[in-house]
Amino acid sequence: FGFGSPTGLGGPAEGAGDLPRLLDGADASDLWKQRSIRMTPLQLVQFFSRLTTGELPLRPETMEMALKLIARDEGNQKHGITGSYREDRFSYAWSMAELEGGGDRVVALVFLLGNSEGVQKEKAAAILREWWNQDEGDH
Repeated sequence: FGFGSPTGLGGPAEGAGDLPRLLDGADASDLWKQRSIRMTPLQLVQFFSRLTTGELPLRPETMEMALKLIARDEGNQKHGITGSYREDRFSYAWSMAELEGGGDRVVALVFLLGNSEGVQKEKAAAILREWWNQDEGDH
């Protein structure tokens, strides 16, 4: 899927990310719990974009199931996904959506970093919605 591939941007995140060769045991299907996937925001946006345009190397039935899971009907949001996570010392939340309007297609990502009390994923989604609904000349 391109995770772990060089982005060409340089910096400390350039070397991040490998997919595990093989996951065994009860948690074999839970890559996030295994913490085995790391990616840059750019790689995440590219993955989401390729998913929503059907450009990933997935079987058609798998692609159809994935698109149903992220389908949205919120204004101009065609597909979207939002999540959050809390660590011992920090938390993060993010919202990403495929947005359409005026003939344009945009994949946007909002990523919020907070303290250990937690960041609400709804806040990331609200920022994304507010940004897209402002005057078109501003985005």
